[in-house]
Amino acid sequence: MDEERGPLSEGNPPEDQDTRLDGNVTLDLLMKLYEFAPDAVYVNDMEGTFLHGNSQAERLLGYERASLIGKNFVESGIVPDDQIEKVISLQIESIRGDPTGPDEIKLIRSNGKPVHVEVRTQPITISDQRYVLGIARDISERKALQAELERQRDLAQSYLDVAGVMILALDLEGRITMINKWGASLLGYDTPQEMLEKDWFRTALPEGYRIDVRSYFQALIDGSSDDMDREGAVICRDGSIKVISWHNQLRRDPDGSVTGTLSSGSDITTLRTKQRELKESEERFRGLVERSFDAICSMDRNGTINYISPAVTEILGYTSDDMMGRNFLEFFPETESGPLLEDFSAALKGKTFRGSRIPLNSKKGKQLVIEVNVTPYTDESGLTAIEATFRDITDSVRMEKEMLDRTAFLQQVMDSINLPIFIKNLDGVMIGCNRHFLNFTGRKRDDVLFSDMSDLMPEHIHTLCNNKDRELLSGKGPLMFEVSIPGKDGSGSPYLITKSPFRDIKGELRGIVSVMISVEEKKRYELELARSKEMMQKVLNSVDTGILLLDPGDGTVSDLNPRAARMLDIPMDEVVGTSPDPIPAIMNGPCASVFEGSSRSCVQEFEVPHRDGFLPVMVSLKREDILGIDNVIMTMTDLTDHIAARRALEESNDLLGMINRILRHDILNNLGMIQLALGQYRVTKRMDYIDGMEKALTRSVDLIEAMKQLEMIWSFGKPLKEYEMKAFIEGIAKGYDIPIEVSGECNVLADDALSSVISNMISNAIKHGKTDRMRIVLEQGERISKISISDFGTGIPDKIVDKLFDEGFSYGTMAGSGLGLFIINRTMKRFGGGVSYEPTTPKGATFVLMFRAPQSSSHST
Repeated sequence: MDEERGPLSEGNPPEDQDTRLDGNVTLDLLMKLYEFAPDAVYVNDMEGTFLHGNSQAERLLGYERASLIGKNFVESGIVPDDQIEKVISLQIESIRGDPTGPDEIKLIRSNGKPVHVEVRTQPITISDQRYVLGIARDISERKALQAELERQRDLAQSYLDVAGVMILALDLEGRITMINKWGASLLGYDTPQEMLEKDWFRTALPEGYRIDVRSYFQALIDGSSDDMDREGAVICRDGSIKVISWHNQLRRDPDGSVTGTLSSGSDITTLRTKQRELKESEERFRGLVERSFDAICSMDRNGTINYISPAVTEILGYTSDDMMGRNFLEFFPETESGPLLEDFSAALKGKTFRGSRIPLNSKKGKQLVIEVNVTPYTDESGLTAIEATFRDITDSVRMEKEMLDRTAFLQQVMDSINLPIFIKNLDGVMIGCNRHFLNFTGRKRDDVLFSDMSDLMPEHIHTLCNNKDRELLSGKGPLMFEVSIPGKDGSGSPYLITKSPFRDIKGELRGIVSVMISVEEKKRYELELARSKEMMQKVLNSVDTGILLLDPGDGTVSDLNPRAARMLDIPMDEVVGTSPDPIPAIMNGPCASVFEGSSRSCVQEFEVPHRDGFLPVMVSLKREDILGIDNVIMTMTDLTDHIAARRALEESNDLLGMINRILRHDILNNLGMIQLALGQYRVTKRMDYIDGMEKALTRSVDLIEAMKQLEMIWSFGKPLKEYEMKAFIEGIAKGYDIPIEVSGECNVLADDALSSVISNMISNAIKHGKTDRMRIVLEQGERISKISISDFGTGIPDKIVDKLFDEGFSYGTMAGSGLGLFIINRTMKRFGGGVSYEPTTPKGATFVLMFRAPQSSSHST
């Protein structure tokens, strides 16, 4: 038999290697690495049933791992319908023993929201069992970025299509590799695709113009010309001619080699046609413009400056030589040109905009704010020119900003006061209030401002407030009075109203500030505080988790709930002000960093001294500032049930492994014997081969029945209950044909598997021991109950006595599966007892069953 290997055996280092850590520490380290891995790690069986997952898997899906254990992924609700087929295909690859991934899968979190993950799986083998280890990484953010990139790409293409210029790309031979929709339409084509791969010079240039432009193109490619801006004629599909203003640049590959040109062209046909008329108009109005206090700047349809008035130089300091021929937007900061560019885009469509406020620096560096107005000039052919006028409003903006800042600050101050406040001018008109006054009246700010109080308050209160306002304005100083204001239910609530005059910066009286103070407010707050404290105390007293408030310096307890006192096994009034066990040990253990202040939280398992020994708990520490005081909050969760469940799971896994080994080994042997006997029978036709096959089949059936019995016995569990054994055994003995003598009395602790234990002992004695009678003696002890079951059959040879209770051991011509006594032995151990063998005099066998005695039983031997 192969030597058994542990779940981590494949990672065990050679014997001559210094591991630095013992096995327990290594396992604990691996478990912590698994639990705190940055990605979700999970384990499932070959059928897709979830067996375990780390804490990151819980955070990824929003489920507690316990709620998913034992559930199939497809049926768990975390896999949407459109992903089930993909998950099943990955599971099939894992069954074949192939690793998978990375694969993108969409899952559903516990809150119903989708989460995109990248999954890798690896088949693993632990204790001869095959499982699937999966690692899932949250890629929702990456998927969102990909979607945004695709959206930006589509948006950029739409910009190219609607841009008011022709975008053209040529390769080194002058073939068209890209033209935008606007450019193709300008040349008379329905779609850009109609022009792709065509020779640009033959397709879109007048014949007498082609040689000159091709030479210019070749000079750009060769680098012998750096003239990137050029005007030229193009021929449209219908034969008409247009004049285009081009800006060209070279396209290069990643190695820097030239691959072609990229050009943007603006249609200036109409502009050139109208330039003469525009020039005449300029001459007519030049005198008026140059005398204007507002700065005037004239541009072509691309924003290129072709005229500035003297006021531009006076305001900005730039001369005509500085600005002529340059784009208007070059003189504005990049951070502010975005909004201005949007306005210019509107101007290019013939729309006038006014009042844009743009910050910029003058030529000498002075920070200015100018107000820009733009007027486009169009005719039947479209936009011909753009005129911009602007003025320096720096001082006006500064004063306006100061006023707005002061107003916003005062409004924030009023809104932060948890009392209704309203302000009226000298005419009794509302000119201000805070959000608490709006909440009090149930009105919106626009409904309150510039109204009087007649619509906001009952008539008698409105009249009273007006009378008090007149008293205040007559010079009586601040006033304070009480008034009952009816609420929505009609009942009155007492308020204290204070009124004070307010003055402007010059000291002149401008209005009255009124503040409303609820007399019941303080009582209500006190009552709510008391209720909240009582509710919180009830919650802390009822939770099944121990909670303590610790001083981070010395670990003394400043507060705790009753559950914590019970877990520490110390009265509550004796804990406060002390540092009981296990706090000093925790302060010097792995979580010491929380008390030292280098980390904010920590979790560890611990054993707390208790009257019954030690209580296993999960200790969670978190450092928090509570009402300005630094504290460490410690919670203790009882792990007793968790550990018991973990042990039960280990026993179940052990049982499943044992059943699998037995069935795989013995049934395969029996099938091999049947196959061999069948072959011999076909050749010899001897019936004894048929007998041999029947015996093999009978052994297989008995083995499966034994496995069923073993599984049934293991399904019984705690708590054990008390059985009165004499009547119990006499009831079982009635089902057998041989005489069975039962003497004595005793009570035992067991569960429903007890019937199987007694029945197996009697059946084994009859079937294998060939006995014709039996004697069962019951003895009651103080702590142990003893049952001796004796037969008078063939007995058991001394040479096999040491192997009687071994798994799968059988002996003799009537040998069975070899599991009967093994099952009895395991069951008795589960009862907290045991089984032993001794020979019967003069012949036969005696098996002694030892049980735990119930504490309430009468003790007699």
